[in-house]
Amino acid sequence: MNNHWIAIDWGTSNFRAFLMNHNQCIDTVNAHCGLLSVPDRQFDAALLPLIAPWLAQHPNLPLLMAG
Repeated sequence: MNNHWIAIDWGTSNFRAFLMNHNQCIDTVNAHCGLLSVPDRQFDAALLPLIAPWLAQHPNLPLLMAG
């Protein structure tokens, strides 16, 4: 059973993602690419490169997002 998941805080000016195992953070990604800086509202194109290494290791991770 895979207990990994991703928590994302994507605000207007910054992006923060947390790779979780149960309730423990095991890795983070921080970037200055807030929602307002994403061209043409292509959020999926902006998101996927940021979390691609995690998805490569743990396919089909549940994702919880807030902003």
